[in-house]
Amino acid sequence: MKTFTDSTLADLVPAFLAKRRAELGSLEACLEEQDWISLSGHGHRLRGVGALYGHEAISTFGGELEAAVTAKDAKGVALTLAAYRDYLARQA
Repeated sequence: MKTFTDSTLADLVPAFLAKRRAELGSLEACLEEQDWISLSGHGHRLRGVGALYGHEAISTFGGELEAAVTAKDAKGVALTLAAYRDYLARQA
């Protein structure tokens, strides 16, 4: 298994965050369409990858997204996505 050094990981973080920002529109479209399956998949992936890139908050948002999707709580999903968007906007 390949391991990353701190400097290698630091080089990957900007692209990781850019990809997370780019997928926000897709997440919001999934909410609009109430595409619970896609939202669940996104939440699961976020929960898994956030901490790997040093962004534990992204993993937390992924878990919150999964929980809201499981409950089919559109308002909860919307609130989670708004907080996630705000978080990403504050990251360098």
